[in-house]
Amino acid sequence: MLVGNTAQFRLYDTYVIQNYHQTIENMILRAAQTLYPYVAKQDHIVVLAGKGNNGADGLALACLLKKTQKDVTVFLMHEKSKLSSGAVFYLEKALALAVPIYYLDEMKQSFSQEMFEETLSKAGVIVDAIFGTGLKGAPNDIEKTVIAYVNTLKDIPILAVDVPSGLNADNGIIYKEAIKAHLTVTFVAMKLGFLNPEAKAYTGEVHVEDLEYPQELLKTVGFTKILDPYDIERILKKRRYDGYKGVYGKLACITGSSKYPGASVISCGAALKAGAGIVSVFSSASQNVLLKYPEVIIEDDLLNAIQHSTAILFGCGKGQDLTTAQQLEKVLLHAKVPVLLDADGINLIAERLHLLHQANCPIIMTPHIGEMQRLLQHGKKQDSVIGAIAFAKQHRVIIVLKGPHTMITDGNVAIRVPSGDRAMATAGMGDALAGMIASFLAQGYNYFEATILGTYLHGLAGEILGQKRYSVFASDIIDIIPELMMSVLKKRK
Repeated sequence: MLVGNTAQFRLYDTYVIQNYHQTIENMILRAAQTLYPYVAKQDHIVVLAGKGNNGADGLALACLLKKTQKDVTVFLMHEKSKLSSGAVFYLEKALALAVPIYYLDEMKQSFSQEMFEETLSKAGVIVDAIFGTGLKGAPNDIEKTVIAYVNTLKDIPILAVDVPSGLNADNGIIYKEAIKAHLTVTFVAMKLGFLNPEAKAYTGEVHVEDLEYPQELLKTVGFTKILDPYDIERILKKRRYDGYKGVYGKLACITGSSKYPGASVISCGAALKAGAGIVSVFSSASQNVLLKYPEVIIEDDLLNAIQHSTAILFGCGKGQDLTTAQQLEKVLLHAKVPVLLDADGINLIAERLHLLHQANCPIIMTPHIGEMQRLLQHGKKQDSVIGAIAFAKQHRVIIVLKGPHTMITDGNVAIRVPSGDRAMATAGMGDALAGMIASFLAQGYNYFEATILGTYLHGLAGEILGQKRYSVFASDIIDIIPELMMSVLKKRK
């Protein structure tokens, strides 16, 4: 299954128009043709149409229904002067076909509240084409009133076009009032917001229609695959019967500072619990780490740490002073093993992108949205997801873009990880994730395997703990990692 955000869908439309000689009107018609079989068998279809291209889909559908002698009525939220060009185009066609159309915002003589309610009460299906992916805020005025009334109609099927009106397509959050559809027919790919479990109450069953444009476009725009949790069972390796600490790698953690000593404690602890054979720390906060994890080795020679490790973690709580910047440059110029940059490592490299091309080691970066924007600041401001994919490809790095349904990409392939919980929004959570991913890198997993394992298990731990707790701490995550990994292995057939 593929998923995308609103910026990617806008980019998709642009690509289709520019490269496949399509007009927006043609694209709207194709969407309407896809919708037609879903409603054509009903006795009476009521279309609720907004002023944008989602409303245009509804108007185009009404034209198709009228041409086949179907009983269809359209309620437009706004008058013609407020409609998009696509909506105007199909409004004029609908009027020429004598489709019954009523303008709700004008409250003209042809409209009454009683007639509106009576028409909807007799509908075989109500088509919600009020808002699509372009919704930026809570529905107001007539749209809000209509949505609230439609939700009182418990026995009439409601089909949402692309996105239930009132639902944010990127995060699945409800804008005060949203259509509670029985079925959502969405186009091209799943909307990212539909992955929010709370969105299910509004989308109902979701059908994805590809509109039959070339599949190569999906990769061009960067729509992402959803990780199948069963893949984790396949990727995670059993410990060898004859294994010893050297088999499971040595991770050098260049993390923490006097201001943020906990970052070293958390990242080193997560790395240990995720199975690294040896974890060392080069840090002014090393004594804090030893108090919690006496298994960790203290490094006092940075070059030695670089040369005798199978992976390196740099940045968690390090600060951004000149000394740290010099240490980062030393790591990238001398390392031959995977280097994971997190937090201040990312903030420092954002001003030194040339180092990414001078490095002779694989680089994995774990930015959150704000850090991703700092990495992109040398160009025009752009969507973080699209920007992350382009950045990874340009600089030949792996990006782990943190957030709900974290995205992992090398610029060619992009994967969404379906684990995590809102209770995880606490300090230090990124340090734990970085430690886990770096641990898997040190153990010899390839870059995608390490990032997928670390991200999925980190989120799964949060989900498990979040079922019983209002908030979850990074130290809570660390504590259950070994048991969680064993439970995953036991599921393997």
